[in-house]
Order: sequence, then C-alpha cells, then structure tokens
Amino acid sequence: MKDIATLALPAGTLCRLLQYVEASPGEASAGELAALAIEEWLTRGELGKGPAIRHRGYQWKTVFLPEGTQLRAWNRTGFAYAEVLGDSIMYQGERVSPHAFICRCKGISRSAWAEVALLFPHENNWKRADAYRRELERMPVLRTAPAQTLAPPLPAQTPAGFSTVLPPTTAPAPARHSRLPRVPPIPTQARHQPASTASTAAARDIPTPDRRQRYRRQEDAPPD
Repeated sequence: MKDIATLALPAGTLCRLLQYVEASPGEASAGELAALAIEEWLTRGELGKGPAIRHRGYQWKTVFLPEGTQLRAWNRTGFAYAEVLGDSIMYQGERVSPHAFICRCKGISRSAWAEVALLFPHENNWKRADAYRRELERMPVLRTAPAQTLAPPLPAQTPAGFSTVLPPTTAPAPARHSRLPRVPPIPTQARHQPASTASTAAARDIPTPDRRQRYRRQEDAPPD
C-alpha cells in the first residue's frame, strides 16, 4: 500500500480538477489524476536534460527559419501561404525559395525581404522578414576580451615577521622637459665707465689748456 500525503493546491486548480472528474465519471479519482499529471511532468523534465537535438529548418541568408515557420505574401486574390517542412520551404506541394515563392504567388519578381511575413512556431504575431532581419543585426555580439596576466606582487616583510602583499605599482610617468633658467647677460668692457680725462692727463704729465680763455670778450681782456 502506498503512503498517502497531503499537498496544498491552488483553489482554482483544485476546482478545475474536480469539475473534470465530475464530467468524466468513468476515469480515475482526482487524487490519481493529480498523481499521473505530476509523474508525466517529472518524466518530461528528466528527458529534457539529455543532449540537445539540432532543430531542422531553412537557412535564409542570415535568418534561420525553424521547421513549422509559416511564410505569407499578398497577391491579387488574397494571402498565399508557404511552410517550412524539414529543411525546405513547401508551397503547393513543391520546394521553393523565398524569391520563388513571391514570383509564383504574385506573378512578378519582387524582393522577398519586403514582401514576405513570417510566423515562427509558438508565436502569434506575424513579422516582416526585413524587419526581423534588422532586429537580428542590431542585437549586440558578445565578445570576450583576452585575459591579461599580471605578475603577482612581491610580499613585504614586516618587523613582526608577517608578510603583507603590496598592491601592484605602476611605473612613474616620465618627467616633462623644462627649460633651463635664463642666464643674465655678462657685462662687457664697453659698459665700464673710463677714468676722467684730468686724472689721465695728470698721470701722463700732459698740460691741460684753460678752456675759459677762448670765450673771453675783448673788453674783458686786461690792459697791456
């Protein structure tokens, strides 16, 4: 006999389960149905941990269309639909490319990026192929910078015998070139004041004429 334990469930989930049991009297009880649902959920979780399976689909330039993607284009009578089955796009039972799908449903050659709308599996909104391609191009690309190896800092011995790790030091910046101090000009011999003419003449025993006699008037001269 299996041990039975109670488990708290939301009131809405329990009501839906009881209503299903009442509508299906020939099936198991509510407890047995709940146990089957939990076992199935656990089994699917364990299977999902296995190696990932590569999904099939159609590679359209830079856009990957997984299997089950629908393509839609407008023609004169309405919408035309194609679907990705396996690794091909199928339209009216034939394998086509996006450009061939546009040519067949419209009768003329048009840009498939501008004319085709996409509906991916498990989605409810159609997306224009060109707009979806631009969204993929705007998505950032993760780039890992190369790891830089730094030399470990050297331990410094403290007076107490303990070693402390010093932070890495950076090399000092080179000193800027400064101008040499301005040197004052050296005075030349021309700037020295020469000795007076009288002292020079006396030293050489040269008589100096009386310059005042040249400017005396005749009436000021002494009588003979």
